[in-house]
Amino acid sequence: MKGALAYEWKRITTVRSTYWFSGLTVGLAAFIAFAIAASFSSSDLTSSDNGISNFLQASTLVVTAGASIFFVPVLSAAFCAVVGAMSFGHDYRYGTVKQTLTAVPDRVTLFIARTVILVGWLLMLMVAVVVVNIGIGALFLDSFSLKGQSVRPIVNFVLYNVAFGLAGMSLAVIFRNLAGALVGVLVYPFVLEPLAYNILRIVHIGNVDRAANLFPAAAGRRTIFSPYELFANPAVNDPGTTLHVWGLTASTLVFWCGIAVSVAAALALFLTRDA
Repeated sequence: MKGALAYEWKRITTVRSTYWFSGLTVGLAAFIAFAIAASFSSSDLTSSDNGISNFLQASTLVVTAGASIFFVPVLSAAFCAVVGAMSFGHDYRYGTVKQTLTAVPDRVTLFIARTVILVGWLLMLMVAVVVVNIGIGALFLDSFSLKGQSVRPIVNFVLYNVAFGLAGMSLAVIFRNLAGALVGVLVYPFVLEPLAYNILRIVHIGNVDRAANLFPAAAGRRTIFSPYELFANPAVNDPGTTLHVWGLTASTLVFWCGIAVSVAAALALFLTRDA
């Protein structure tokens, strides 16, 4: 295992695209954080009329690059997904999978080592994003402060991005194709799921709308909302919809079960198929 970990660390740190996409992740998140911080004035944050301090929680919004409310896409997750897809996708794209298996013939060890190094890299990357965004908030947002209620959305923001990296890695193994993995990991959560989710919101046939609770990407996205109940359940503010989402714990379980299924499927196929 030690040799496999060293092999994977060497691989991920010598591929230029790793640094390009990691840098884009930090830079884009910082730009969004700055734009959000600059858009608030001191009166916005203290006014009781608009309730920004109670509902939008501007400091958390800055640190999560807008992810703690529902209408700002988590663009950093897309870049993490690309980094994850490249972890196995490069082997299939350039035909080096046989050479990799020659260097590390134990497929279970290789898969675990690649997963561990990927998760470690993405955790460091997202911690860097959070630290940079905290600095931006402290510099440009009036009355910036992080309290205990900010911990949950920030931690889930970090883990959500890491999970997208695992999803990208899994799809690269499942499809054995980098391009297919990138299409799958980006189109499904950012296009297909939102379309199905919004269709179910307006369907009034029994409890069919409740099926939206089983969409893993949407469930994971909700775990970052702050406050959860305000943004997670559109029926609260729109009586015309019938969708009632599950609570925070259930949404967290749905999301991570979806990620676990994708990783398990990837491992099973990696062990049983030819190189």
